[in-house]
Amino acid sequence: MRWEAEGVNRRRLERSLRLVLTGLAVSPLGLGAGAAVSASGGATPTHSIELAGNGLGVVNFGASVGLVTKAVSAKLGPPTGHPSAGCVGGYSQVAWHDLIAQFRHGRFTGYRYWTLDPAGAPTESVSPRLETAQGITLGSTFAQLKAVYKLTQTGTDFWKARNGIVFALNSPTYPSPPSAPIYEIKTFGVCPPSL
Repeated sequence: MRWEAEGVNRRRLERSLRLVLTGLAVSPLGLGAGAAVSASGGATPTHSIELAGNGLGVVNFGASVGLVTKAVSAKLGPPTGHPSAGCVGGYSQVAWHDLIAQFRHGRFTGYRYWTLDPAGAPTESVSPRLETAQGITLGSTFAQLKAVYKLTQTGTDFWKARNGIVFALNSPTYPSPPSAPIYEIKTFGVCPPSL
């Protein structure tokens, strides 16, 4: 198995990767951006959708709201909400628990996969359970991220991979230590840029 080949204790890693979004999230500007429904039943965790730089594996950027909703719902079940994007200019969003697909003028333009614990610490669960092609997911550490991606810093705790995926770290210090966990995986240009 991949876990053993990499010398990783699977149970310890899975336990450290469990995060939950508890309630509604609000951007620093108070715009209600990125409100996702917490995992309280519903979709079964799955790896069948991949967080990619050009879309979500089952659908690419540029697709219509209907096509994205149909393709993602086939894997994750029906949407759990339609949170406000908190941005002007034709933005809308569809949520499947902690995964939010963003649209501009009816076309798929980005996604946000995130969780926010009030203390910023990993908690119990994320739904759906998604990862990048390199196995990075919410709760993965900065050290794990740097081991598999060549990164460019785009903000204090934001790092962009060459494929366009941006990873946000939760760290009380700067620079972020290797143990800093990832709390958000998104595409470059998603609005608002930070929460």
